[in-house]
Amino acid sequence: MKNSIIFIVLLFFSVLSIAQNQDTVKIQEVLIADSIDYSRKIIKLESKSFGMVKSTGELMQEIPGVTFSKRSVFSVEPVVNAFKYDQVNTTINGGLKASSSCPNRMDPLTSRILPNEIIKIEYERGPYEVRYGQTMGGFVNIITSEKPNYDKFTVLGNIATEYNFNGKGSVSSANIKVGNKLFDANVTASYRTFDNYKSGDGTEIASSYETYGVNTGLGLNITDKQRLVVNYMYSKAKDIMHAGLPMDAKYDESNIVSLDYGYADIGDFLNNFKLKLFYSDEDHLMTNEYRPNSKVTLANTPVTSNDIGGRLELTLTPFEKSLMHIGADYKQTSKDGIKEVRIFKNICVTPPVVFDSPVEKTFEVWQNSYDQDLGLFMDIKYFFSENLSAKTGVRIDMIKSDIRDPEQDFMKLYDNNLTPKDINDFSYYQKIDYNFPKNFNIELAVGTGRRAPSLLEKYINHFTVGLDAYEYVGNPHLKSEINNQVDLILSKKHKYFSANIDLFVSNIQNYITAVEDTTIPRKSTPCKEPKYAKRFVNIDEAMQYGVNLGAKVNFLKYFSANVDLTYIYAENVTLDEPLPEIPPFTSLIALSFKKDKISARLTNEYQAKQIRISDLVGEKESEAFTVFNISASYLFFESFNIGVAVNNIFNINYYRHLSRPYKNMDTFSVFYEPGTNLRIFAKYNF
Repeated sequence: MKNSIIFIVLLFFSVLSIAQNQDTVKIQEVLIADSIDYSRKIIKLESKSFGMVKSTGELMQEIPGVTFSKRSVFSVEPVVNAFKYDQVNTTINGGLKASSSCPNRMDPLTSRILPNEIIKIEYERGPYEVRYGQTMGGFVNIITSEKPNYDKFTVLGNIATEYNFNGKGSVSSANIKVGNKLFDANVTASYRTFDNYKSGDGTEIASSYETYGVNTGLGLNITDKQRLVVNYMYSKAKDIMHAGLPMDAKYDESNIVSLDYGYADIGDFLNNFKLKLFYSDEDHLMTNEYRPNSKVTLANTPVTSNDIGGRLELTLTPFEKSLMHIGADYKQTSKDGIKEVRIFKNICVTPPVVFDSPVEKTFEVWQNSYDQDLGLFMDIKYFFSENLSAKTGVRIDMIKSDIRDPEQDFMKLYDNNLTPKDINDFSYYQKIDYNFPKNFNIELAVGTGRRAPSLLEKYINHFTVGLDAYEYVGNPHLKSEINNQVDLILSKKHKYFSANIDLFVSNIQNYITAVEDTTIPRKSTPCKEPKYAKRFVNIDEAMQYGVNLGAKVNFLKYFSANVDLTYIYAENVTLDEPLPEIPPFTSLIALSFKKDKISARLTNEYQAKQIRISDLVGEKESEAFTVFNISASYLFFESFNIGVAVNNIFNINYYRHLSRPYKNMDTFSVFYEPGTNLRIFAKYNF
C-alpha cells in the first residue's frame, strides 16, 4: 500500500508539471466577483450521485477532506479534516440552524433534510468563514433551493423511486414547481423505509427506520431587485435503530420555518441587502425497549429542542476593487427533557431481587438549558491586481447561557454556581491568493476560529454520550476551544486537468474532552463498571496536521477520472496520546463515463488501518478495507431516467473507523457496512 501511495503522489506532481507546460487560454475574471475561492469546493448532487440517496451523509463521502461520523444509517454528520460535531458549522441555505435535541446526536441537522432536495453542498476546510456563525474547524452549507428564472407561467416536477435489495429499502419522492415572473412555489414530499441490512459476512445489522417529510416554499419577486421567500420543512421518523448507540429512537419529529428577504443591485456603494429569520423545533423520544437490558431497567427519554434566530447582511463596495460583507446574526437554542426509568430488578445484590412492582425514577437530562449567541462579522476581499487578491474576515460572538431546572446533585457539584461567565469570542482569518500564468494558483490562509462549549458539554447530567460506557457530566465553566490554523493550497486548472493540494497545520487550545472524576459516583446501576462518571474539562493543547490532495483528468472525450487522498495526524499534546475519532488515511478513485444519454461510474474507496487511538475514550483500532461500487443510468425521451447500481461489488465485510461499535447488546460487535447491495431506480421529469 505504501508503494501505491508514493506512486499516486508522484503521478500527481508529474501530471501537474506537464499540464503547466501546455498552452491554455487565460480565463478573465471579473475583479469584484466573490466566487473565486480555491479553498472552497462546491459539490453538486447531480455530479456525485446516481439515483437517490438514503442520507445526506452519503453525499459527503466523496468530498476531499470531508468524511462522516455514523451512529446509525439515519444519524450521519460531516467531519471536516478531523473536526467534528459542533466544531463544524453546519447550516442550511446560508444561515439556517437547527440543533440536536438528543444528547447522543441521533438527530443531527443533516437527518432533517430530504436528501433528494439537495442541489449542492458548499464546504470550507479550516476556520476561514465568519459570515454564518462560529466556525472553528470547518463549514458545511447545504443548499436546497435557488432562485428560478421563469419567463412565463411554468409547471415543472418529477417523481422518483429507488429500491435497495440489501435491507429491502425503498425511497420515493415527488416534486412540483410552478411560477412565472412574479412568483414561484414548490412542494417536495419524500418517503423512506428500510429494514435491517446484512454485512459482508451475513450478519444482520440493526439499521431499520421509516421516515417521511415535506418541504414547501413560496417566492415573491416584489420588484426586479427585491425578493421574498418563505419556506417550511417538516420531517418525521420512527422506529429508528441506532446500532452505534445504547438506545434507539421511537420517533423524531421536527419543523423548520424560514423567511428570506433580499434587495439586490441597490447602488454602487451598497450592492445588496439580505435578511433571514428562522425557527425550528424538535420532539424526540429515545428508548432502550429493544435492547437486552430493558428487562432489568426500561428507560425512556423524551427530549425537545428549539432554535430561533436570524441574520442581516449588507454587501458593499467600499473601494474600486473590493467587495465587503458586514452584518449580524443571532441564535437562541433551548433544550429540555427527562429520563424516565422503570427498574424491574435489583442486580446490585446477590442473588438479584425482582421487585413486586417496578421502581420508578425520573432524572433531568438537559436541565432546561439554553444559550444565546449574538454575532457581528465583517468579510472583505480586495483585488490588488488581476492576479493578486487578499481576503480578511473578523467576527465577534457574545454568548450567554444558563439552566432553569437544575438537578440537586448538579447544583451541589458546583456549589450552586451554575451560571457561566459571559463569553466574548473573537475569530479572524487572512488569505492571500495569487494566480500565476497558465492558471496555476497558490493561496496562503491563516486563521483563528473559536467555538463556545455546547449545552451538552456544559449541562448534561449523568448521561452516556461517549464511545465508552461512562456517564458524562457537564461543566458550566468550560472555556471556548481555539483553533489556530495555517493552510497552504496549490491549485492548477487546465482544459483537461485540474488538481489541488492543501497542506494544513492546526494548534488547538482549550480542547474540550471528558476525564474520569472519582468524586462523581455513577448514578444509574451504581454497582456496575465504570463506577465513576466523566466530567467535561478543557485540555491546554492539542494539534493536528495533514494533507488533502485531489486531481481530475478528462480524457477520450467521454471519460473522466478523479483521485482524492486525505491524511491527518492528530495528538492530544497535554495528555500525550492521539486525539479520538480521527479518520485514517483514505483515498477515493473514480472513473466516470458520460455520453449523450448514458452515464456510468466506477469508484474505489480505500481506508487504511487506524492504529492511533485514544485510550482516554476507550477507542478501538479499525481494519483497512477496499470497496468497489459501480453504477449506470440511461435517459429515455429526455425526461425518464432509469439506472442500476451495485455497492460493495465483492461483498467485503468492513466498517468505518468513525462508525461507533454496537452498544447495549448481548455480544460486542462493530458497526459493519452493508454487504453487496443492488439498487435500481427511476426518475420521471415533467
